[in-house]
Amino acid sequence: MAAPATTSVPHESLYCAEQIHIPSELPDVLKNYTKHILRTQPADIIASSAEYFGRLTKQRNQASNKRVSNMQLEAVYVKFANRDNPLVLRKDIDDVCTALGISYPQINDIVNLGNWKGGDRVPWLKFWALLVASSSGTLHATMESVSKILGDNGAVPANPVLDVLQFLGENDHDVEPSAVDVALKALRSNPEWSKEIPIEMLYETLKKEIQQKTPGPTAATTANSNHTSQGGAGEGPIPTKPEGEPNEESVVKEEGSA
Repeated sequence: MAAPATTSVPHESLYCAEQIHIPSELPDVLKNYTKHILRTQPADIIASSAEYFGRLTKQRNQASNKRVSNMQLEAVYVKFANRDNPLVLRKDIDDVCTALGISYPQINDIVNLGNWKGGDRVPWLKFWALLVASSSGTLHATMESVSKILGDNGAVPANPVLDVLQFLGENDHDVEPSAVDVALKALRSNPEWSKEIPIEMLYETLKKEIQQKTPGPTAATTANSNHTSQGGAGEGPIPTKPEGEPNEESVVKEEGSA
């Protein structure tokens, strides 16, 4: 009788420290969860843990339906606008946004939507563009919000506004990319607008050259629906975001006082 064949197990490479990415939110999640367990001393730790994280998930889903205000959006822009490097540390994004009352789940949705997850640096202007879109919906509404936030004396700074328009136009499935290209070309062709673009002319050009394909759900609404049902961001300019949300500590306090 022949000896049974042996199956070779492929060698798995060991991870080095540089290969391991620790989510910036993880320490706070574990700290607050540990506080919850130590305070409540549950008889069934598994059931208590499931209830704790279920409640936290519900809070976050509710928070994701809120909007980021123009005041918050302007503050985020001002924090990064004077930096020479278009890329900033993800930690800086987290710190600035959370200090302004924008929750980590909101930030994470934007990062996921921009396909920047896993890296330690984020293109701040593109992140900001998606953040504005999350509270606006359509491309036209987003550009109107951008103009209100960045506008001064009836004009907007040309470079950041055109960069935002180009980035969002390339990623919005509800508009024709060629129409965005035509609008960009028209706005860039006037030498008098090399530094500032009159807001009236910006609106007129966008209205003339770019039309939404359908009057259906906005990209932001669709993405927000995906976020709630799947726990992540969907396609299109983004899930709506909050001005503040209950955090893990609020769950801990509620459990501790029960």
